[in-house]
Amino acid sequence: MTELEDLARFREHTPPPGPDAADRVIARLRAEAERPKRPLLPARRPRRLGLVPALTGLAAAAFLVVALWPGNESDPRQDILARAAAAIAPKDGILHVSWRETTIETVVDASTGRRVRGPLVSRWRGDSWHVERPTPAWRERTSDKRGRFDDVGYVVDADDPDRMTVTSFHVRGDGRVVIDVNRHQPTGDLARNPVDQIRDDLDEGNLRLAGRTRDGSLRLRGGDYELHVDPHTYEPRRQISEYSGPFPDPGLKHLPIGAGEEGREVVTTEFAVEHLPDTPRTRKLLRIVPPRKADS
Repeated sequence: MTELEDLARFREHTPPPGPDAADRVIARLRAEAERPKRPLLPARRPRRLGLVPALTGLAAAAFLVVALWPGNESDPRQDILARAAAAIAPKDGILHVSWRETTIETVVDASTGRRVRGPLVSRWRGDSWHVERPTPAWRERTSDKRGRFDDVGYVVDADDPDRMTVTSFHVRGDGRVVIDVNRHQPTGDLARNPVDQIRDDLDEGNLRLAGRTRDGSLRLRGGDYELHVDPHTYEPRRQISEYSGPFPDPGLKHLPIGAGEEGREVVTTEFAVEHLPDTPRTRKLLRIVPPRKADS
């Protein structure tokens, strides 16, 4: 028997529904909807979350809200560069930075890169003190292991910010001291120490984040050098620069470079940063006090 024959037989032997059949079906469906239903799975007692997991969940949710909220699209790499710049800013006190510089020079065969002469190692140390208020002033002192040193002080003219007075004295290898005072010198002629160069590169966007070093420092790269900063204070730890070609500083003793050779120089600078309060005692660190016996 086919399905159509079954349907015809069902209609012949089934009485037609009465006029109130539809009302009874609607009433039954409403009653089932209002009746409480048993859950598919047995109910479980709610688990109490500890304080730490609860706070962790709230912190994660808050982080997502802040991170995804419009207007909070900050780049963590730019934040690191900004903190590194702030770490060597004078702020409201006196910024004191000490550095130790080691230069290693070698001469290599230009075609093979093999060393043919050297290395020649030279070391310098320096300190700088910098204050911004009420008038910008700097002092920089550098020296080598042979006792030669320079001490230079810069004071910006309060009436003309584009001019400054530069007082310096230089101790030669024979112990003679040379004093020089230049008044109303343009501030653009300010000598650049390693800290000033780093500050300029951070402000101008010439450094970029390039991972971490083995000791956990943040590595910043730019130009021909890389800078390592403390991951907590963002202060500079060391700077490493490499150079190939003729030795750049004509005033220093260098290895001779022959035909078919080139010089290579690696300079490593270690830093220590200190923020001092601006007091009469610390202000003395900015003063240039030449020795009594001096040639001017």
